[in-house]
Amino acid sequence: MILDRKADFSAIDSTVLDVECSKDPSLRSMIRVIGTIGPSPISPWVVLRDLPESLKQKLRNMLFEMHTDPEGAQILRHGRIARFSRVEDCDYDSIRETTGVPGFAS
Repeated sequence: MILDRKADFSAIDSTVLDVECSKDPSLRSMIRVIGTIGPSPISPWVVLRDLPESLKQKLRNMLFEMHTDPEGAQILRHGRIARFSRVEDCDYDSIRETTGVPGFAS
């Protein structure tokens, strides 16, 4: 939308920006970063609380082992991701501090 002049500015995740610029390096000359927040943890993956625990565990295992599967590793590389790692709730404290909202991201 910025390039089409439908928006003057936007927020974008740095990983998303890196992937898009790797696809089209000319983007770097067409946009300007005017500010950053961070470093901060990547956005969390979330599921419904009422999913069966066995399915939640299966999804966790799939994500945490994805880098060991050739097809999974290729998908991760495309997104410029090495692998997924376990995090704790406290890993998101920096976002809570940045937003000033105590319950944000919990």
